[in-house]
Amino acid sequence: MISDETLKLLVRLINLCRSSGAIPYSWDAKNHRFYFTNQSLRKTRRWLGAQLLILLYVVVRTIFVKFQSHDNNFASFNFCLSIVFALMLQSLVRAPPAFFPKKFVCLINSGLRFTQGYQANWYPNLDLSTSKWNIFTIFFFKTCSVSTFLGFLSTTWLYFVFPNMPPFPGDLFPPQNYYYYLCYLVVGLFYPCYLFMVWSTLLFGACITLVFIAGLIPILTCDFRGDRAPPTGQNIEELRHVENFTRFYRQVELIHKLFLENYAIILIPIQSLVGQYGLICNYSLISQWDGMDGATKVFLLAQFVAIQVAWYLFLTLSGWFHDNSVKVIKSWKDLRVRNEWEGKLIGKFRKSCKPMYIGYPGVFRIRYVTVLKHFQGLTRGTFRMLIALKKTK
Repeated sequence: MISDETLKLLVRLINLCRSSGAIPYSWDAKNHRFYFTNQSLRKTRRWLGAQLLILLYVVVRTIFVKFQSHDNNFASFNFCLSIVFALMLQSLVRAPPAFFPKKFVCLINSGLRFTQGYQANWYPNLDLSTSKWNIFTIFFFKTCSVSTFLGFLSTTWLYFVFPNMPPFPGDLFPPQNYYYYLCYLVVGLFYPCYLFMVWSTLLFGACITLVFIAGLIPILTCDFRGDRAPPTGQNIEELRHVENFTRFYRQVELIHKLFLENYAIILIPIQSLVGQYGLICNYSLISQWDGMDGATKVFLLAQFVAIQVAWYLFLTLSGWFHDNSVKVIKSWKDLRVRNEWEGKLIGKFRKSCKPMYIGYPGVFRIRYVTVLKHFQGLTRGTFRMLIALKKTK
C-alpha cells in the first residue's frame, strides 16, 4: 500500500535520479503521472554513451594490464576485470529507461494508477499512514538512500586516495609531471558526477521495485486468496465477486506483462554476469590476497557483497512472486460463490490463468530454487577454479 507521504518521497528520489542523468523521468503533479522530455532523454542517453566509452576504455586497460610486467600485475588484472563486469551490469540496468522510455514510463504509470485505484476502491477505510506495509516501504526508501550515499562516498574516496590504481588513468603518466596533475584534476572533476549517476541508477531500480512489491503484497497474500479470510472493515468481500475479481486480476497480469516487455530480455545476461563477477571476485581475493593492497581488498569485498546481496534479494522476491501466484490460482477452488453459474465461471477463469513469474518466457523462470542454484553454482565454480589453478602449478 502506498500513501501520499510514500509517493512524495518516491517523487523526490526520482527527481534526484533525474538530476544525475540516470533516468529521464519527471513528475507531473497536475496529471499525477511520470513523463519525460526530449531534453532529459538526450541527457540520459549521453550519459549512457559516456558509460559505454568508459567501459571500452576499461576493457582495453584491462588487456593492457594483463601484459604488463609488474610484480603486482595479476592482482591488478583481476581487479580491472571485476570493474568491467560491474560496468556491464550497470549498463544493462540502465538500458530500458534509455532506449525504451515510453514503454518504461507506461509500466511505472500503469502500476501507480492501478495501486492507487485499487486502494481507493477496496481499502476505503484503511489509514495508509499507519499501515505496516507503508511504514516498511518508507523505511526501506530511507535505507536505500543512506546505502546509496555511503556507496557513493566509498567509491569516490577510492580515486582521490589511490589515483594510480588501475584502471584509473593516473599511472599512464610519470608522477610529478604536468600531464599527471592535469589528468588527476580532469578525472577528479568528472569521476564524482559519473558515480553519482551510477549510484542514482541503482537507487531508482530499488525504489521502483519496492513500490511494486508494496502494492502486490496484500493482493497476492490475502485479497485474491480464496482460502484467506478478507480483512474486516474493507470492501474485499465485494472484490471477490466474479465481475470484479476477474477484471482486476487481468489488470495485474497486464502490468506483469509490461514488466516482462521492459526487463525480461536483460535478466539472462544479468544472471550470467552476476555469477561470473562473483567467480572473479572470489578467485582474486583467495588467490591474490597477499599481493593486494588494503584498498583493493576492501573494494572487492564490498562490491562482491553488495552485488550478491542485491541479486539474492531480487531472486528471493521473484521466487516469492511466483510461489504466491501459484497459491493464488490454487486457492480459487475455495472461493465462495453466490450461485452455480458464478462457480462455473470462476472454474473456467482459473483454467485460463497461468502462474505469473519473473524471467524470460520459455527460457528463464525465477523460483525459490533459483536462489539455491545460483549460490551453489558460485561455490562450486570457485572451488573448481582453485583446484584447476593448483593442478597447473
